[in-house]
Amino acid sequence: MPIMTGGEALLQSLKRNRVDTVFSLVGNQLATFYDAWIEHPEIREIGVRHELGGGYMALGYAWASGKPGVCVTVGGPGALHAAGAMGTAAAGNLPVLLISGQVSTSLLGKDRRVPHQFDAQAEVFARITKGARVVRDPAAISYAVNEAFYVMTSGVPGPYELEFPVDVLDAKADIQILDPLAPPPPSAADREVLEKAAEEIARASHPAILVGFGAILAGASDQVRTLAELLRAPVYTSFKAKGVIPEDHPQCMGATSDSGGITSPIAPETDLVLALGTRMVVWTKGPRALPKGKRVIQFDLDPRRFGVAYPVEISVVGDLRQSLSELLPLLRTRKLPGMDRDWPAMKQERLGAMRRAAPQSVPLLESLRQVLPRNTIVGADVTSLGGWSGLALDVYEPRTYLSTTYFTTLGLGFPVALGAKVAHPNRPVVHISGDGAFLFNSQELETARRYGLAVVTVIIDDSGYGTVRSVLMKQFGRSKGDSFGNPDWVKLAEAYGARCFAVKELDDIPSAVAQALSVEGPSLVVAKHGTLPPYTMSV
Repeated sequence: MPIMTGGEALLQSLKRNRVDTVFSLVGNQLATFYDAWIEHPEIREIGVRHELGGGYMALGYAWASGKPGVCVTVGGPGALHAAGAMGTAAAGNLPVLLISGQVSTSLLGKDRRVPHQFDAQAEVFARITKGARVVRDPAAISYAVNEAFYVMTSGVPGPYELEFPVDVLDAKADIQILDPLAPPPPSAADREVLEKAAEEIARASHPAILVGFGAILAGASDQVRTLAELLRAPVYTSFKAKGVIPEDHPQCMGATSDSGGITSPIAPETDLVLALGTRMVVWTKGPRALPKGKRVIQFDLDPRRFGVAYPVEISVVGDLRQSLSELLPLLRTRKLPGMDRDWPAMKQERLGAMRRAAPQSVPLLESLRQVLPRNTIVGADVTSLGGWSGLALDVYEPRTYLSTTYFTTLGLGFPVALGAKVAHPNRPVVHISGDGAFLFNSQELETARRYGLAVVTVIIDDSGYGTVRSVLMKQFGRSKGDSFGNPDWVKLAEAYGARCFAVKELDDIPSAVAQALSVEGPSLVVAKHGTLPPYTMSV
């Protein structure tokens, strides 16, 4: 076996697992790792300005590409800065690997209070991720990395944390770099269960299809579309599943918010619901929630998800793509009446309701869609306009709408969009934000400029946390803690080497975005405006 440092072994192990990009913030604990990295230019470094930004860039990379994202930080405060991104990755079932430094093994558990010491770090991340481990032996580095990738990508994906004490990275030893662990092959559901499901579907006269992010994780977009067209059934998606079927498809009824209300109301005559890769939570809230007593066939990889939000008649456990691929031939041998309705008219009725609820936000998003290339990746922050984009801005491909998860992390949007741009440098990326959200990670404008990441960010400047302000005003008639001052956006952008298009009216945003899409490097499109109604209060 070759003699190498632990830092070199870590680089070699990442390379063996086909890692081509790492988002990192350099630190003394990781000096040997970074020195070894100089000899591996095939692994691209995206050096970030804050660990939270790095974590979210890795998440955006994973979300947009479908491949694991990797983030590197020092231990203690550096790793904890990235914890928000790991929590979001866990909530969103996204494979993100956090590689952290750690104090020397001789100091672990000794409470010597040396820089960055936090002995309970792995315990903290074990509660957030699919796994967390302190690697105490250089010979164990390769297997530990392989195990992390195996766990992250097997079954339902999720994040993982690895810690490397400084003496483990510095040590020289005979280290074997092992081949990655092969993930288990995807398997379809039990044949008898699929037969039973096919019989129930054939009995239905008015089926409806609810699709969650599990369908995108399974790569089942083609199968979902084929199923919908075969059954002539409407398709409703969660925000995260937007694009699983093109949203201009006549049978796509749009996304459903997690706040209920003016979501795509499932037709009252629906007599069977097919839940594909979703726990159905978003369809069980609000005044237009799925009525009780509907027959449900739920398809999911994780048996713990069945019946979480709604009683299930048939549970189909297995890889969704494989299960649907085997279900479709069974359905083709049966008489399938399907539901004949004027789906485009229903969509227009829903769109009209949204325009009435948000007479500024929804038309703006419709106009914005007209200037965006069809393959644009759209990122949306936890803001009023960002929330409405989930309902009113169509996307056409999987993994092209990156918003938030139930973790609802304010400020994630900009670094997530940068990570998506790293994953897809030749695709347009537009990020919808607000002043409060953007300023969480505005320092990453310099990162974007340094690496030429041409992300266009739309900012509504209402001088505060407008969504919270609206909730407080509605509930109490007054508000506190929701207002702040903002920088001169043009000067802020210029200070980082970016462009800013400051517009006077909301209606000017689409044409400014069209201009910004031709800019090399990051750009802002900013409009000062009063508080827009959040979709959580309007739907």
